[in-house]
Amino acid sequence: MLLLYNGGMQFTLVTTEDGSVSCLDAETGELCHNRAGAYTEALKNYIEPSGLVELARRTGEIKLLDACYGLGYNTWVLANELVKQLDSPFALSVVAIEKNPEILSFLPHVLEHPTFDPLKLKTGIKEHNIYYRTEECFNHTKVKDDHGIGIVINVANNSRIEIRFLLEDLRNAVPKLSSGFDAILHDPFSPQKMPELWTADLFREYHHLLKPRQGCLLTYSAAAAVRGGLQESGFQVLKTMPLGRKSGGTLASGGEHPGNEFVAPLSKQEQDYILTRAGIPYRDPGLSQSRAEILQTRAEEQNNSSRPPGSAFKNLLQK
Repeated sequence: MLLLYNGGMQFTLVTTEDGSVSCLDAETGELCHNRAGAYTEALKNYIEPSGLVELARRTGEIKLLDACYGLGYNTWVLANELVKQLDSPFALSVVAIEKNPEILSFLPHVLEHPTFDPLKLKTGIKEHNIYYRTEECFNHTKVKDDHGIGIVINVANNSRIEIRFLLEDLRNAVPKLSSGFDAILHDPFSPQKMPELWTADLFREYHHLLKPRQGCLLTYSAAAAVRGGLQESGFQVLKTMPLGRKSGGTLASGGEHPGNEFVAPLSKQEQDYILTRAGIPYRDPGLSQSRAEILQTRAEEQNNSSRPPGSAFKNLLQK
């Protein structure tokens, strides 16, 4: 990784192995993306497994929740793949939740990556142009209504990309949303650092927000506690393919997922691991408990559980 920029902010800009940029977060000490590549992670862990491009081909529209928007890679990679692969018009509507708006100042560096050239060509956006439009929307000079503030981007083939931003904590924002999402892309820092954003209670809220029997949730995490919380919340849990030096992520379907080459069932060993104490979820009734309270509650539940310990499955990679 190469240090590119600091500026005294909470985030430090770095390059990843595919040449795209990511941020190092001072609070958690974590990189926002897989070291194998920020662009590659968004494509392999989120967009390809989601099947959203094919869904847009069939229906002409996508409604997406981008949870913990950050640098926006998940949204922008999806938009890029749509303009690359579809000749017919589409409408992409995104609700983007992000608590730290200062990270948006790095957006010009994100779009400098040449892989975004198709998107820039068909929309006319440029790195600094889209940043200033995004900055303006936070000054309430762009689209504004009860659903938030945002930007609208017109695409050359009469398609439309609309992004609405909610600048608040994820746990406060999610219960206020209306249902009907085709997909939720869940991308906070790791469960070890921010367990409050990985609870079964939050996942139940997500389950209600997805279109019945067809929506899906995707995340980079393969942790047993995450997958256990998703299963407890009514999801069918599958896995996405490994990326770089990490295990694959997770796709949680609200119904029967059609499947594709980027998704596979959990192995018996992975299913068994969820049934150990490691698979006991984080809990946060009311979506308001502190990080310490959530960790203590889970530790007590694990200590009192009759489940076998997870140590027998240490060969499974856990993120």
